[in-house]
Amino acid sequence: MNPLKLLRTLFILICAVPSLMMGQHKPFWELGLLSGFSTYKGDLVEGIVDGQAVHPAGGLFLRYHLSPVFVAKANVFYGTLSGDDAHAKDPARKMRNLSFKSPLLDIAVTGELNLSPFSPVFVKRYATFTPYLFAGVNIFRFNPKTFYNDQWVPLQPLGTEGQGTLFYSDRRPYGLTQVAIPFGIGVRAALSSNMGIGFEFGARKTFTDYIDDVSSTYVEKEILLAERGELAWELSVRKDEYLGEEVIPAPGELRGDPTNKDWYFISGITISYFFLKNRCNWQ
Repeated sequence: MNPLKLLRTLFILICAVPSLMMGQHKPFWELGLLSGFSTYKGDLVEGIVDGQAVHPAGGLFLRYHLSPVFVAKANVFYGTLSGDDAHAKDPARKMRNLSFKSPLLDIAVTGELNLSPFSPVFVKRYATFTPYLFAGVNIFRFNPKTFYNDQWVPLQPLGTEGQGTLFYSDRRPYGLTQVAIPFGIGVRAALSSNMGIGFEFGARKTFTDYIDDVSSTYVEKEILLAERGELAWELSVRKDEYLGEEVIPAPGELRGDPTNKDWYFISGITISYFFLKNRCNWQ
């Protein structure tokens, strides 16, 4: 064989093989929408999910498919969280008569693991449908309110459990922006080389017990009236509205369960667009 032709052939292979290999695993972006629901688990719901506390949720997400197996995702979701003792079956919880509703802003960065290699183009080599697992970190914003005298009243500034008072100096006002750990499962499928569809169920493990403004014990009436005002007392103890007579809890009586932190969940159907570059390389 002509040495010049051999060198030229080797040169072409040296240049082409890495390109082909990169083409087979070329990262790509995916932009999509999630439409579904949000709900919460805490002191004001019974069981794992309360049907009365399920609300519409949705938002945007951006994925970066590093390989057919590993995916990075960022999302911005918006929803609503709520709970109401009026829906409880337990008479004691029903008599407690507390409730809340809060908007929810969820911003997360997660990593996803496809359980089978996924590609919207390599139909013969990789699956166009796969379940996946995900986990990461997120920041969320909430603001619990309750309905009182025909209006929604923000609860955090009132310190209904003595937050910020001199007597309960260990109970500091809780922040409305918190960190959580998102994790869950999902499935995704490629409808074509550009369009994708899927379903995702995601849980958020939080480090706060105040999404619902309920956590520990009732505070003495005199302390709340002196340091937080009459409205704080009225919204701290609402048994009188249920019973029709004034109720003053015993010192140290539990208002919530301080041993369990709150959770919330965001799930829904996803639809997305794949941004594939140099499609000839992929094919």
